[in-house]
Amino acid sequence: METVVIRCTGEDSTTFLQNQLTADIESISQEQWGFAGYCSAKGRLFATFAVFPIPEGFYLVTHASVVEAVVARFELFRMRSKVNFTVEHDCRMICEYSTRPQTLPESFAKYMRANISQPIKLGVVSQALVTSQLTAVEIDDENVLDQNLAVALSENGIAWVEQSMTERFLPQSLNLDLIGAVSFKKGCYPGQEIVARIRYRGKPKQRMIAAQLPASFEGVIGDAIDLGDDSDSRNATIVCRTYDSIQDRILMLATVPISALDSNLTQHAIADRISIKRIDLPYTVPTETVDGAA
Repeated sequence: METVVIRCTGEDSTTFLQNQLTADIESISQEQWGFAGYCSAKGRLFATFAVFPIPEGFYLVTHASVVEAVVARFELFRMRSKVNFTVEHDCRMICEYSTRPQTLPESFAKYMRANISQPIKLGVVSQALVTSQLTAVEIDDENVLDQNLAVALSENGIAWVEQSMTERFLPQSLNLDLIGAVSFKKGCYPGQEIVARIRYRGKPKQRMIAAQLPASFEGVIGDAIDLGDDSDSRNATIVCRTYDSIQDRILMLATVPISALDSNLTQHAIADRISIKRIDLPYTVPTETVDGAA
């Protein structure tokens, strides 16, 4: 299982997360969900979360490889706040596709139990929720459930930060500011000054794109991809990758230099001569940059 659910409860849970994460947690209603980053003091992403409100607090879904470090970091900054963190090993974030937009997937019926989140839209035809106590039959479909979620997130330009990639990217480099996962109006959080400086005094040097590659592609998270010239500054970095068995392809999220967004990335030959095809995201990725931006 690639994702893990952290249950954050207590009367100070909203205030605590508001002061720790990049998103405006106070603005997320019970019928919504949000995405957020968790930064170091230098503004680099330590983790990313899908945030689901529940009556007693929040479910925070993150990549399994960072969950222990995240909880330890939360505990470090908890101080006297009345907030508790529990790793819910029997919960998971799942995603299913609906045959009709704006309607719940029929398969969600078997997951609709007590103590779960409300279903939320994840793109036009996919929806997600946090559920608990999967049966043995449902666990047999674990790989399918993980793949559905990974594919939907990739197609919508939403990235988990895995342990090997912690503290490498600014929120803007992973497009968090483009999906409502960064608030520039709320108070301070770790790294806020640096994140704000990129917005108001410069522009990011990198942005994230989605792309598809042949199923034979062997690149892994953290690998650099040659974008087609001799300059190291035009290398892309793989942030997420997943195999889509339905279409027999690799889906990839990768950070690329802003300068590369102006070129034709529809079809690029990479180091091993495998072609990369860019996928349109449901939001606009700006192409402007400013010298000296981080």
